[in-house]
Amino acid sequence: MEVNKEQAEKCRDIAKTAMKAGDHAKAIKWFEKSHRLFPLPGVTGMIERCKNERASASTRRQSTGPSAAAREATETRKRQESGSGDVRGGGSNDQNDLVKKILRASKGRDAHYKVLGLDRGAGESEIKKAYRKTSLKVHPDKNPADKADEAFKAVGLAYATLSDPRKRQIYDATGNEDPDNTGAGGGNPFFSFPEDSGSGDSGSQYFSLTHKHPFTNPMETRHRGVVKDIPYFVSDKFMRTYYRDPYKVAQVERMVEKAYDTYLVNECRNQRKYKRQLEQRANNYRGNQETRDGLLNEAVKFELTRCEEHRELFQNKR
Repeated sequence: MEVNKEQAEKCRDIAKTAMKAGDHAKAIKWFEKSHRLFPLPGVTGMIERCKNERASASTRRQSTGPSAAAREATETRKRQESGSGDVRGGGSNDQNDLVKKILRASKGRDAHYKVLGLDRGAGESEIKKAYRKTSLKVHPDKNPADKADEAFKAVGLAYATLSDPRKRQIYDATGNEDPDNTGAGGGNPFFSFPEDSGSGDSGSQYFSLTHKHPFTNPMETRHRGVVKDIPYFVSDKFMRTYYRDPYKVAQVERMVEKAYDTYLVNECRNQRKYKRQLEQRANNYRGNQETRDGLLNEAVKFELTRCEEHRELFQNKR
């Protein structure tokens, strides 16, 4: 098993290098090979992230081109000649209204559905169609309205969540697709130092399991007694104030471990629930035998990857 783990770590490192270089296909290939060898923490999440980034990149390539670039250059020149200065902040009333509508919809209950203009019962084809239509309208290269880039990101996040059956199931149940928000009680999505830590900044937010502002500095757990190589992100403030303090970093890593443990437990529970739903759908199907066999096969093949990862990482911590 240790030999497999070492090989898995090498594959993971190759994948990370490819991911940084923007070669998502290569990164996915090596991340998947790493996971087959040994379930290192964070690898399955990186696979999903690579796939989402590859899909977003593909959409950008499809929606842009020489003609789009030429139009943007022309619009930029016109705005500069008119003395408007900033290249953004233009656009028609319809373009501005759409951006504002999406940004308003991105906050609150069922935000992802509202961003794409869908209801909860929308099917896969409806989601895909709504995404293509909306993303083209707010793409920053096509929509010069202020904050079009933010609207475009909101549309991309909505699609990434609703197009993934497991993420959508979690979102429908909890209202959030973020693993940081699946902890006990569904409270604050970020963890902070305990009040007796002596940090003098109790209640502030220091890390996240996902990359998001202001948590943009990648780190991995390293301290003794903590599961190794769990990826997490810290703020610039943390880097300035606590990064060189081994005691503070160890404190955070223990909380990271606990957060990742909780995340895997919840993900495992969701995977088991989804597998049961697949089995029930197959057992309740009353159509032809071939289709029923296909549904049963889908249920059998659905792997409880998060359960396996949790067992490998935390079985000796109990």
